[in-house]
Amino acid sequence: MGGNGSGKSTLLSLVAGVERPQRGRARGTLAHRQVILPQGPKTLLACQSVSEELMEWSGTAGYGEKNVEAVMARLGLAGLGARHPYDLSGGQQQLLALAKLMLTRPRLLLLDEPPKGLDLEMRREVARMVGECRDEGVTVVIASHDVAFLAEVADRTSLLFDGAVTLTGETDEFLRESWVWGR
Repeated sequence: MGGNGSGKSTLLSLVAGVERPQRGRARGTLAHRQVILPQGPKTLLACQSVSEELMEWSGTAGYGEKNVEAVMARLGLAGLGARHPYDLSGGQQQLLALAKLMLTRPRLLLLDEPPKGLDLEMRREVARMVGECRDEGVTVVIASHDVAFLAEVADRTSLLFDGAVTLTGETDEFLRESWVWGR
């Protein structure tokens, strides 16, 4: 967590290896099994249809059409397979990008504002999916302003301020004791 410009997205980009640090170094032992959902999901969308988008990495990630159909149904994308990804709403694009990443079964899941643009039902479904990943041993790192979402899915929370982690703790305690985000 942290205010706008505190370094949340930059931290995820450094962990993912998308950006290089100005000083020091960042290394990831899960680099070969990681995915990142950026704030702008369109950066992951390059195909002419939703179905093509979701099948794009099937050969290298080892999933098939049944997996695609299941994730589409789960995330409310069923029946949209022929649509162009850019013709979807912002929330649907967010879900499509997340579905594409989840199909690869990553070991490190980096999510930048995952509930952005989603209605309450889909926010809860994304929270369930993130929780399932966590329960299966996937390391999940989330940058978000959404306190309710983080309270539902995060074990630990860190506060970033001016590019540095200033506080880390168990999420329940962090939120309970915070004068800004307290519940």
